[in-house]
Amino acid sequence: MSEIRVDLITEKTADGGVTIKSTGTGDNKPTLLTLQTSEADIAANDVLGKIQFQAPDEGTGTDAILVSAAIQARSEGDFAADANATAIDFMVGASEAAATKMSLSSTGVLTAIELDISGNVDVDGTTNLDVVDIDGAVDMASTLQVDGSITSSDGMTITTADNTDTLTLISTDADANAGPNLRLYRNSSSPLNDDVTGVISFDARNDNSQDFISAEIKSISSDDADGSEDGTLGFSVMNAGTLQNVLFLSGPEVIFNELSNDIDFRVESNGNTHAFFVNGGDDSIGLFNSAPAFTTGSGMHLGDEVAIGFGAGGSGRPDFQLRANSTNLKLACGFGSDDTDININTGGKISTGGEQGPDVDAGGLTLNQTSNDGNILTFKSSDVGHGITDHAESDTYFAIKKRGNDGGVFMTALHDQGDQAFRLEAFAVTENAVKGTTGNAPINFQARKKSGTDGGVFGSNANLFCVANNGNTKFIVDAEGELHSDGGAQTAYDSYEDAQLVRAFDLSHGNGVIDSKFDKFISYNHEALADMKLVGREEDGTPNHFINVTGMQRLHNGAIWQQYEKTERLANAFYKLATKTIGKAEADKLLTEEEIQLLN
Repeated sequence: MSEIRVDLITEKTADGGVTIKSTGTGDNKPTLLTLQTSEADIAANDVLGKIQFQAPDEGTGTDAILVSAAIQARSEGDFAADANATAIDFMVGASEAAATKMSLSSTGVLTAIELDISGNVDVDGTTNLDVVDIDGAVDMASTLQVDGSITSSDGMTITTADNTDTLTLISTDADANAGPNLRLYRNSSSPLNDDVTGVISFDARNDNSQDFISAEIKSISSDDADGSEDGTLGFSVMNAGTLQNVLFLSGPEVIFNELSNDIDFRVESNGNTHAFFVNGGDDSIGLFNSAPAFTTGSGMHLGDEVAIGFGAGGSGRPDFQLRANSTNLKLACGFGSDDTDININTGGKISTGGEQGPDVDAGGLTLNQTSNDGNILTFKSSDVGHGITDHAESDTYFAIKKRGNDGGVFMTALHDQGDQAFRLEAFAVTENAVKGTTGNAPINFQARKKSGTDGGVFGSNANLFCVANNGNTKFIVDAEGELHSDGGAQTAYDSYEDAQLVRAFDLSHGNGVIDSKFDKFISYNHEALADMKLVGREEDGTPNHFINVTGMQRLHNGAIWQQYEKTERLANAFYKLATKTIGKAEADKLLTEEEIQLLN
């Protein structure tokens, strides 16, 4: 029979209920309702006590059990030794046989067949809640607030039926550290190179109700060695039914189209859809060009108008500019200036100094130094160190510049050792043996006098070619082709033998006739020799010792002829004397024996 303790008072309340109240007034004197069984032999799953909530059932006319809470033994009666000895089961149903909906064990494990929480679930800490194991579904109509961590051993799926945010990570921390943080952690006990350490997949469905990956971000541990770890992040997108890698981000480089697919790369500016364009299928690059196709190999195809600049020059212009259009490729270096320094047009002509119309054929080069007077072309080598710095830098071995402000060419060759600084070689196939005005040779020097827009002939006695020694002329070729050489400080031309040479030269010059008379050349001087152009004159007209080599050759020939004349007369006199003395036959015999041939 049940026992009612005397320190409890039961009262009937105004609404028809019963109140059980404790009359104790000290601490730890709660109102206590005890349900106790006297069964000594308790077996596993025995019900130790039950509280039922009943109400009349209008359909059956009997009392129906709406909610029942039963205390059940999980094991035999040794409750002190077994921490999981008892549990309280909650049943909702209309009879004793209603299924258990939720069970709470003595160790604090809550087991629910179906748990529908329509309010908030607030977990204030994880000291005694290390793992939450929910075998079924958790349906939350509002917000789930978890102040600790959530761990799932079998994944998690969050589903929405509209376009609201499916997952939001919020950090309210106000310091400078990062947050919120999303961490993908592959905690492998045996890591290997090229392990995939995380994948973010963007999935969708096609028109055949099939799932497909429209895009994917994949992280790879390309090197897991301690101290030299490397990682790679790959971006892939679906293209024509195949997931293709487009971009790899790694420590040392960024790689577009690493797997060599037919993928284009395009950069769009404010006014052009193909400001920079890589055509993956044609292996070509375009600047402001949407179809940079090349029929012979790969390359860059420029658009109709393009400019590339480097450096922050003046007036908002770069220090170095590369400008191109359908006509010219221009290279400008000038601290922000628009002046073109190098120009290459579509005809293959190259020019400098702002020259827009180079006077060369395709493949030619025009160098324009504007009004500058320094070297227009220099050749250098690190092997050269001549030290002749008054004329060129020490490593320059050849230089070309203007002869003067009005033009001309000044070429300088420098050598730091040896006996040859300038060497001119000419190779020809055809030989020319003409010794006249139409003659030619592998090396041909032409001198022309300006005549309007063309060239003309230099006048008589004009110098055409000269050779100098440190600024002092030593050899000259004149308009008549005569050679003049500096004879140096020689004895004055005032001896009798000199007069004979002068006379022979003068009489034979231009006539081819030798006159052996001395009537007009008994006296002469240096001035007379200069007048006869046997020697030269300085710019002020003073006769010098520059010898007319050609004239001297004529003098030499004339002297030989004079001696021959004298010998011929002596031979004739001897023949006449021999004829009178020994007779003509013996005289002729004598001429034959001495191999003397008389002209007459």
